[in-house]
Amino acid sequence: MSLLRINNLTMEFGGQRLMTGLNAELNAGDHIGLVGPNGTGKTTLLRVIMRELEPAGGHIAVLPGLRIGYLPQQVDYPAGMTAREVVSGGLGALQGLA
Repeated sequence: MSLLRINNLTMEFGGQRLMTGLNAELNAGDHIGLVGPNGTGKTTLLRVIMRELEPAGGHIAVLPGLRIGYLPQQVDYPAGMTAREVVSGGLGALQGLA
């Protein structure tokens, strides 16, 4: 079953073309890694999949009801809180399990 399908995707960022004609499919049970040098479009691709950015061309189809988790590289958190406090606050009921 196809969870995510990318067809003929073209991505540009800051006037620079990062990808042209990208095609990919992620099926149930697949495991993937997205690796490459800085500036090659990994984060941009994830932001397009999350609908945070619009592609310059092509189409992304996501299985209806599919939940996608994404942890951004840069996080804004309340002044005066440490990174540990922010992460611990997001654990909720899981904190007591360790």
